Amino acid sequence: MKISIRTKFIFFACGAIFLTGSCVYSYHLYATIEGAMPILMRDGKLFGIFHIGMSGNLHLVDLWEDALWGLLITLVCMLGAAALVWRFARKLLADIKLLADTARSIGLGNLTARVALERQDELGALGGSINLMADALRQSLDAQAVADEQVRAVNLDLEAQVERRTAQLQKAKENLEHEIVERELIERELRQSETLFRSVIEGGVNGILMADARGKIILVNARVEELFGYPRDELIGQSVDMLVPKAARAGHAALREGFSVDGQRRVMGFGPELCGRRKDGSEITIEIGLNPIETELGRFTIAVIVDMSERQRVMASLLESEARQRAVVETAQAIIWETDTLTWKFSFVSQGTEAILGYPVRRWLAEPHFWPMIIHTADRAMVLEASREQARAGLDHELEYRVRAADGRIVWLKDIVRVVKDAEGKVVGLRGIKIDITGRKHIEEHLSQSLSDMTFIQGVSWKLVVADNIASALDEILRECLVRGDFDIGTILLADEQGDGAEVVASHGYRDPQNVPRRKRVGNEEMPRFRTRNRSGATL
Repeated sequence: MKISIRTKFIFFACGAIFLTGSCVYSYHLYATIEGAMPILMRDGKLFGIFHIGMSGNLHLVDLWEDALWGLLITLVCMLGAAALVWRFARKLLADIKLLADTARSIGLGNLTARVALERQDELGALGGSINLMADALRQSLDAQAVADEQVRAVNLDLEAQVERRTAQLQKAKENLEHEIVERELIERELRQSETLFRSVIEGGVNGILMADARGKIILVNARVEELFGYPRDELIGQSVDMLVPKAARAGHAALREGFSVDGQRRVMGFGPELCGRRKDGSEITIEIGLNPIETELGRFTIAVIVDMSERQRVMASLLESEARQRAVVETAQAIIWETDTLTWKFSFVSQGTEAILGYPVRRWLAEPHFWPMIIHTADRAMVLEASREQARAGLDHELEYRVRAADGRIVWLKDIVRVVKDAEGKVVGLRGIKIDITGRKHIEEHLSQSLSDMTFIQGVSWKLVVADNIASALDEILRECLVRGDFDIGTILLADEQGDGAEVVASHGYRDPQNVPRRKRVGNEEMPRFRTRNRSGATL
């Protein structure tokens, strides 16, 4: 339990009075003065005892006066002693508080706190110990922080190494997987390439034969078997000389050895035609292209063999087909033409122009502006502009326009134009065919007129069906017919059953709509065609 300073002072005063009484009492009896006072700490513990003792040889006569002086001196001494004790206790308590506060601050984590005591006693030693403890603790924490930082750095380094190693392993794994995939892909491509190669070799329309440097046959395709009549197993491993006619074998061996040394390609179409010997002894006309290839196993020669008899038949067929096409072009009821887009000058025009338009071909080829001049004036600007725009855009197109024939007739042409481009995609010319569509146009016009007439008749019928007043409807229909036919006058008659009389039900353009004469001409005389009655019923 803590005891305040005021309580201690009260205890000290009571002790001093008791001590004074004791001193007086002792002075009367023994002439000796002694006093003792305990010194307590704040927590109530005994710190020490303050002891004062005096003795003297006094006479009993002045006992009271001396006692007073003794009491006064005792009080002064006691007060001085109390002041010293209070000062000492206060300084001691302040130092102890300083030690406690510093220790508490260090305990809360403030390792920079220090006990500032300049004492050489136990409290000074305790403060120094506290300071040493704080220094040691701070050094320990600093060392721990350094160690933690080192451990963290080591951990980070290890993690980085692990990540790098993991990345390397992952990369190595991916590379290995990629390499495996690539190897499988290469193997598959090689198999596919080999299959494709064999398919190309086997499916070739020409004979393909491969021989080594000594002329031994290594590979043939089905076309070689077909050309020479030998099965494949009879050709593989044999000399190519077996396919050469006997008369040419001696010279062929020298040529083959010379080619093996020279190694120059021989392109088909630039050498003489050769003959090959079939298994049955017959000979066929062939053409051979030679191509040497270098491999790790040595030099090989690939020979492409073409049956010229087949080509000769094909060429004859092509010439015959070309002749037929030319005959068709020359006799077709159409104008086939070709021109360039720079000068718009015709380089070819078929003979059909003379049959359709009557103009000779030479005029198309010689006169630069012949074609624009024969186009109908109403269509000329449209045709020329459309042709140039479509040609600049590189687009195929079709045009329908009118031209004037040599005899003055108006002929409708349908021009089907195709754009001609070079290897770079640039437009260099136009080709086309001009077809006479005059008959079709006349049919279209007739059909259009018929359709219009049918539509008009349907309209007339509908008006008669929905009309409330037939006479008014017939008047309206008559006026529309006159306008449609560009007539001035007209009449609608309703004939009787015998056919010798008719009633005027509508008329237009007459002076007297009620008096419409109907007559016919016989020779030079006009005779009544039939009797007519006006709307009032009078016979005319």
